[in-house]
Amino acid sequence: MKELFALIFDSDLTLTPNYMQRPIFEEYGINERLFWQQKNDFKDFHQSKDLLVDWTNAWLIQLIKEVNEKGLSLSNEKLKDLGAKIEFFKGIPEFFINLKEDLPEVEIEYYIITSGLRKMIQGSLIGPLMTEIYGCEFIEKNGVIYQIANSVNETHKTRYLFEINKGTTLVNDRIPHHDRRIPWDHMIYIGDGDTDIPCFEVIKDHGGHCLGVHHPTIKKARITAEKLLDEDRIPYFFEADYSKGSELYDYLIKLVTSASNT
Repeated sequence: MKELFALIFDSDLTLTPNYMQRPIFEEYGINERLFWQQKNDFKDFHQSKDLLVDWTNAWLIQLIKEVNEKGLSLSNEKLKDLGAKIEFFKGIPEFFINLKEDLPEVEIEYYIITSGLRKMIQGSLIGPLMTEIYGCEFIEKNGVIYQIANSVNETHKTRYLFEINKGTTLVNDRIPHHDRRIPWDHMIYIGDGDTDIPCFEVIKDHGGHCLGVHHPTIKKARITAEKLLDEDRIPYFFEADYSKGSELYDYLIKLVTSASNT
């Protein structure tokens, strides 16, 4: 029986050069800069009233507000359709096929854990290649989104690591380590920034592997990756080039090969 590995990815700025919401903004003529500013204003206003407002909930609420105020016909199915317009870094989606072909001695599963929208990734080029996608979701009414169904912030992300490790959604169940579906040392988490720190820490603390990626041409993105390295959040970082033969690709081949021989 082949050894089972999980490659787990953040989404925005890890697999994509832009935030996944951009196709929504372009489709409905929403000012992207203003949207994020209004999200911040909403959060700050309610926190000034001594209410704790989660940043992920804040942007989800802001999107629902846009839908209501402008009468947008934004449904879950429409989110899937817009997901087809998500742009990815070089080498994707072929990366997910190539890596399995180059590592035939093991079985690899791919997961995404994101504070973005699950439906959009499901409808993207990589959606069918994922074992599971964990992300934010909406409930809809009369074919229009109107309520938050699931919200995933940076600390919520860590619970899904335990689901992957244990092979169950019942993360509080006591499961002996030798009975867990995917051992921690066969789990690899890839992210790009501060919102990935909780996942980096959980993976590292349990003997798994993590690494950072950054946009190849944006200086600020590399500075963020260098900061994560300096703070000992990650042991390595690479340009977000998923092409066969890239430094990132070759490192993952070596990492999985080495872990499968221990």
